[in-house]
Amino acid sequence: MTFSSSANSFPEKKSAPSGITGQAGAARLLYGMGRDGVLPRKFFGRLDHKHAEPSWNLLLIGALVLAGALSLNYEETARLINFGAFLAFMGVNLATLKEFFSRKEARTSMRVVTELISPIVGFLTCAMIWRALPLKTLLIGGVWLAVGIIYLAIRTRGFRQGAVAIDFSQG
Repeated sequence: MTFSSSANSFPEKKSAPSGITGQAGAARLLYGMGRDGVLPRKFFGRLDHKHAEPSWNLLLIGALVLAGALSLNYEETARLINFGAFLAFMGVNLATLKEFFSRKEARTSMRVVTELISPIVGFLTCAMIWRALPLKTLLIGGVWLAVGIIYLAIRTRGFRQGAVAIDFSQG
């Protein structure tokens, strides 16, 4: 059996380094969240002292990626990423609107355009695209979102306490 050297022979060559980098980045983010107490410290805040790596987080991310690779195709994965991205963009636009109405500054015509009209248009555009995602994506993303909200409710004792913030100033 011979292998040609064309670019199409081994498409995984291009994606493997990106995947490893993404896995390491996600594991480090989980470690930071564990270290700061956002996630349980015993699991997420541990470093493998021999290699100074968050080994348990690397294994968890690897397992999640494997499960996703076995159950979702590329298009479905991209849609799930879009689910979270557009939800986040809608949140940014809502936060901008909240700031606009909570500040007591003079409302100039430029502020009205940049801090009122633009976020409304941005929110509605993102909401229309988000709502157009397939039902399967909305269900999977909705379940993941619900798990996060339930976890937050538990951690904040029914939203009566403030959420723990991540300290990005530490290494």
